[in-house]
Amino acid sequence: WWLLSLLFPFFSAMCDSSSSSSSCCSSGGCGSRSAPSGGCCSSSSASKKGCCRSSKAAPNDDAPPPLVTVFEEPSGPSLSGPEQTKEFIETYQGCPSQTEAAGKSAQCAGCPGRLLCSSQSQEPPDQKNLNTRMSAIKHKILILSGKGGVGKSTVAIQLATSLAQSGKAVGLLDVDLCGPSIPLLLNLEGSQVVSSAYGWIPPKAPNFPNLKVMSSSFLLADRTTPVIYRGPRKQTLIRQFLKDTFWGKLDYLIVDTPPGTSDEHIAVLNALKAVNPDGAVIVTTPQDLAKITVQKEIKFCQKMNPP
Repeated sequence: WWLLSLLFPFFSAMCDSSSSSSSCCSSGGCGSRSAPSGGCCSSSSASKKGCCRSSKAAPNDDAPPPLVTVFEEPSGPSLSGPEQTKEFIETYQGCPSQTEAAGKSAQCAGCPGRLLCSSQSQEPPDQKNLNTRMSAIKHKILILSGKGGVGKSTVAIQLATSLAQSGKAVGLLDVDLCGPSIPLLLNLEGSQVVSSAYGWIPPKAPNFPNLKVMSSSFLLADRTTPVIYRGPRKQTLIRQFLKDTFWGKLDYLIVDTPPGTSDEHIAVLNALKAVNPDGAVIVTTPQDLAKITVQKEIKFCQKMNPP
């Protein structure tokens, strides 16, 4: 009995192996050495057990599908590099994000930014008051440059003072919120903005009583106080400068912008869209680095479509 008890596990394992082999193969049994495609006999472990010794298993339409689905590569050449970039650009050509149909057009269906565009395409509640204020100004001109230090603020001051000398009523708005330089160049540092029932009363430039100037520098304690604003606060302050400043009736409003193509520029153009700004003056210097950067500003103007 002790000998049978030692041999019993060995015979039991042989029986289990035989039953598993016969169950995984086709109806012909292991003696036919054939198995359905996609079954256990297709694996290397099954072939080692002696279930399927042939290199090709016999097909069987009644066999269950494989448990693991293999995704094949798509047919046709794949795009990469410049071709992929071109396809990406062409996909988004004609996007109505900068129009009144943003988020509402049929082209926006399925776009993840549809709700954001839809909310931004709505007219701000203060737009009518801003349009009323700007309608009293005949000409509105933006001074732009993609590069800093090219003399943009100097050009803005020269243009504003030249128009003021000719007898025109001029306003000069400095929307370079983080680095205002107009007050320093016009010797207006330390001037205060007076709040009245008609809005903010802007300071006037020395020797130019018909030149009104507005800048974030007038709202700071001193010249070393930083302006740490995110995009939405920048846009809100710029709209306040346009809407809440008592500009009165002006012949020209010159808007000096910071370098780049970001929040300040978008805020000004969107605010003035309904009152038709006259155009933009793009300032650059002959250096290659400045010319490369100013090309971005030109393309920005082409996209935003100021005159």
